[in-house]
Amino acid sequence: MNTLGATLLHDYLHFDGLVQSVFGAPIIDQNDAEGEPTGYGSVQVYDELSKDLAPFNADSYMYYALHNLWHVLCQKDFAAPRAGIDDADLDC
Repeated sequence: MNTLGATLLHDYLHFDGLVQSVFGAPIIDQNDAEGEPTGYGSVQVYDELSKDLAPFNADSYMYYALHNLWHVLCQKDFAAPRAGIDDADLDC
């Protein structure tokens, strides 16, 4: 789900002064070997992004925060996103 708060969190994570001192590297939008964006969207973050790159990917933190927010608000456990279902909405 794309919300203003989620977008702001994603973009704030790119601010080097916020997180680079903690991780020793900037939080960037990851690309695969062919230069195509990867690590965007819930399915890519959960299923396709290398676990080595996840700590340096802004969407990883955004979807982690959203998952926990909805878990707390709804008092429900949610499964991982499903390809072709949970990524069908481009604004999601």
